[in-house]
Amino acid sequence: MEEQQHTPFVIFDHGTPIYPPHDIHERTLEILEELQPLAPEVAVRELVKRRTLQPFTWHSAIAHIFQDYQEPGKRYHGMEKRLFSLIPLMVQQPSITAWHALLEELIKNIDAYSGWSFSWQRAHAEESTVRGGDGFYYTTLEDGTVVRLHGSKMSAEVRLDYIHDSVTRSYGRVRQILDTFSLFAVSGDFKEHPEAYPSSLRMVLGNKEWYRGRFPWHRMQHGVMRSSRWRPFSNLCDPDWLSEDLMARIAVASGAGTWTNQVTRYKDKVSQLDPDCSGQLDCVVDTDL
Repeated sequence: MEEQQHTPFVIFDHGTPIYPPHDIHERTLEILEELQPLAPEVAVRELVKRRTLQPFTWHSAIAHIFQDYQEPGKRYHGMEKRLFSLIPLMVQQPSITAWHALLEELIKNIDAYSGWSFSWQRAHAEESTVRGGDGFYYTTLEDGTVVRLHGSKMSAEVRLDYIHDSVTRSYGRVRQILDTFSLFAVSGDFKEHPEAYPSSLRMVLGNKEWYRGRFPWHRMQHGVMRSSRWRPFSNLCDPDWLSEDLMARIAVASGAGTWTNQVTRYKDKVSQLDPDCSGQLDCVVDTDL
């Protein structure tokens, strides 16, 4: 189909493939112009409302970034203005310029975008745990008793773990932002290198309801759509790479991303190795179990 050759995206409406116009940058600028006169909270509500319009519009895909801020009773936590300000950053061209602008904004205000600033985990970590001079963690009970905690962390460590989940997990708030940015990056890359996109592969956009998770690539094979791990050559089109790049820079900005800290912490401690051992190998299993 000719329309399939002119866009990297596809939507399925009750099993029927629909190939949306390849104009996300142009339509987004129009959407911003329409909503600009409105207050941020009103503009966000209007954008979300328009995601159900027929025929297809880009409102649904762009509104993706607001999904996880809609908690019952709390709504957007006053984040409407910040979130809406991300859209003009994403629409910049070329994509590398947009990424640098988005990266700077996310790092500067990562506590807000990740949800850490209004999370119960923050309040709990800051109020309940302290690290003693021996490197272990302690808390004070209601009767004044000081007890040592096993497996606990300081607020700075809890914060970074919380942000990590928001950035790298498919359900994370920041990950939704990165997923949305990848749409603009894919669109820009497709315009420059259409020959690099096999016609059997297309990025599947969510329907008009909320779409949780990344926008996956699917391959048409004998009339059946199969999920695919294919990705464009540009790193900017890959939310996994975007999330890892962002997280690495956040670690540096927080002072937790240097190996020197670990060397300084342990280099003067007495070795527990046997005399005939020249070194020690520590293994850690990273798992959700």
